[in-house]
Amino acid sequence: MESERKEVGSDATKSPAVKELEESIDKVKKEKYAVVDEIKRLRSRLAYKKSEYLAITKLLEMDTEKTKNIGYLKRLKEKLEFAISTEAALTPDKEKELIRKINSVNEELDKSLRSYRMRKKQKA
Repeated sequence: MESERKEVGSDATKSPAVKELEESIDKVKKEKYAVVDEIKRLRSRLAYKKSEYLAITKLLEMDTEKTKNIGYLKRLKEKLEFAISTEAALTPDKEKELIRKINSVNEELDKSLRSYRMRKKQKA
């Protein structure tokens, strides 16, 4: 009886149909594990996207300052830069003042663009 068990389990006594079934079962198991791994990866990505969305939403709620007119700020910046480059009668003090204004406009423009991008990302 022990010899029969050994023979039944050995590869030499298995019929080709049984071998094909085992191979197809192994193939299906591999596909199943691949799908399960993909699901795990996508779940973690989904969790990341949800937390990112919540963070952006909270930041936008905290940001009481509305997005300023970006076009106006860009035109103002260009106007000030043009004034610096074309005016011949600028004193160093006037030039410094214009540069300070440009820097403040740049800061406002950066804030506005950052807020605009976050709002755009939230909608997407």
